[in-house]
Amino acid sequence: MTRIFLPLFLIVLLASCSGTKAVNSGPSSPDTEGSAPKDKQAMEMRLFLDATSARLQGDPGKAVQLYRAALKVDPTNAAAMFELAKLYHQAQQGDEALAMAKKAVATDKTNIWYRFLLADLSTQLGDLPGATKAYQGILDKWPERYEVYFGLADVLSKQKKIDEAQKVYRDLEKRIGPSEELVMREYDMLVGPMRSARPATSWSGPSLRTRRIRTTAACSLRCTRNWDRTTRRWSCTKRRSPPTPMTA
Repeated sequence: MTRIFLPLFLIVLLASCSGTKAVNSGPSSPDTEGSAPKDKQAMEMRLFLDATSARLQGDPGKAVQLYRAALKVDPTNAAAMFELAKLYHQAQQGDEALAMAKKAVATDKTNIWYRFLLADLSTQLGDLPGATKAYQGILDKWPERYEVYFGLADVLSKQKKIDEAQKVYRDLEKRIGPSEELVMREYDMLVGPMRSARPATSWSGPSLRTRRIRTTAACSLRCTRNWDRTTRRWSCTKRRSPPTPMTA
């Protein structure tokens, strides 16, 4: 059984879903009542493999129906839940995707990829408290996954929990030591809101057009402008004395 399941699971992880077609069509679920346990197991594996094949061939509707059929045979098939969550997300069915991702994590708490999907979907769908919980759940089991600290700090800062986000950065710094990337991430977190709140009129000085006008005006008071036909540019010759007013 292990020799068959491992390659199939690798297919699940490496293959990505594609397309945004509707996911409400496909073959009906097979009747599994009265089947022997070995027959059900073989049927579940066949349905899962056929669903993955349909997904890779660009038929998400058929894939969804086959994954659902696999779940009907074995309601604890977390891999099928994981794939369904991705397909629902591709079809812009956010609520269904998030619910299926939560179900996959609840069914198999030892799979880090299910948790990553849940954290990502929660963030994209605006469930920031849910994303915080998902990221924290990853760090509780896999504290060496340093990229998760950045994700957790980001969702905390989006909730205006700056102190908690800074604590996450401090925890990461204790693990990996001082890091330029870490410092810049924290700097952007602190300065970013101030940048967006800055008024449109900047204190940095006059505009480039204003500076050009002022420079031209100052030059005309001190110099005589001449057109050079060779270089096709204006030149400025310094005046030795102020121009004398014309008299009658």
